[in-house]
Amino acid sequence: MPDSSPRSSSRSAQPASHRIRRALLATLLFLPCSAALAQDVGGAIQGVVVTVDGKPVAGAEVLAEGPALQAPRRTTTDSSGQFQLLALPLGKYTVRVSHLELQPAALQNVPVQLGSTTGLPKLTLAPAGEILEQVEVVGRAPLIDPVSTAGGGALSDRFFDWLPLSRDYQSIAMLLPGVTESYLGDGMNIDGATGFDNRFFVDGADVTDPLSGADGINLPHDFIESVEIKSGGYQAEYRSALGGLVNVVTPSGADRLAGSIFGYWAGHQFSGKARTGVTELESRNYTQYDAGFSVGGPLGDERLRYFLAYNPLVEQSEIEIPGQGFFPDESTSHRFAANLRWQVNPGNNLVLTLLGDPTGRDAVGDTFFGFGTPVSFENPDPYLRTIDGGR
Repeated sequence: MPDSSPRSSSRSAQPASHRIRRALLATLLFLPCSAALAQDVGGAIQGVVVTVDGKPVAGAEVLAEGPALQAPRRTTTDSSGQFQLLALPLGKYTVRVSHLELQPAALQNVPVQLGSTTGLPKLTLAPAGEILEQVEVVGRAPLIDPVSTAGGGALSDRFFDWLPLSRDYQSIAMLLPGVTESYLGDGMNIDGATGFDNRFFVDGADVTDPLSGADGINLPHDFIESVEIKSGGYQAEYRSALGGLVNVVTPSGADRLAGSIFGYWAGHQFSGKARTGVTELESRNYTQYDAGFSVGGPLGDERLRYFLAYNPLVEQSEIEIPGQGFFPDESTSHRFAANLRWQVNPGNNLVLTLLGDPTGRDAVGDTFFGFGTPVSFENPDPYLRTIDGGR
């Protein structure tokens, strides 16, 4: 005999998008350092080497080194004195230039940002007989990308870690030019396009929900190293994006062991009584528990680095069904990110990435007239909630 009490739950049929979003996202990326990536997970450096009289220097060795690299990255200048260092992890670098017949030079604190190319000022090498010591240039390189026509911008964790933002990467993206929050339930609008016209990438993998077009994974900003928006003029490989591109990169492990522990709590004790509309159900006793950790560093050999982060999120409240009383409404989300980066040789990296946010909810559903029915489902999609009747 079926239970007719108001708290009886029925598991709704799972749409295809829910099954897709429950699956873990595992991506194996083979990153050649001599070719550009289809989805950016790093940046690049380019410049030109000349003599004191302005002639290009061919065959000069250019070396980039920094904490983000497992080993220095090298290249040589071409006949016009130009060079490029591609697929560099995010961070700051020291660029050193040397030639057998000329004095060496170096440029420090060269920034590499997500999806952009840092153009260096001309590196001038003096004749070997004029200067006995290495020339070291200290200063900031220009931040204008000399090779991209795309609009938008990028923010690294050193900017958004201290800002009072919501705990998701979408709130970070809304700080960039051309991005506004939508109040119609479709996420963010980029250059006037709807939220369902965007494409979302995490560590080079497309995580866009194939059904609704919304973002298919939710990661807290503790897991994020940089967020990039491309709002126009981007390359043709970014198909099916009528709005903009949201590109997210997670940390890849430092040159030494480092980690963090974080925790947040929110409750009705710090807020006033919630306002409800005519068709909304009354709620009370809202509580949110949000805690986690991250750790990363070298794994034995310096050429092998790892990053691991985990963040459970629990939200609880009580929803009133008119004439029947209050019933618990609870959701639990297990958000995690991990990657393993191995430098196979100076020209190739092997990266294994694992991401996920499996979510379950025991919910009290809304109806048009405010009379709810408890339901249970997993991974509710913001767009599908109104169709399923879930809150």
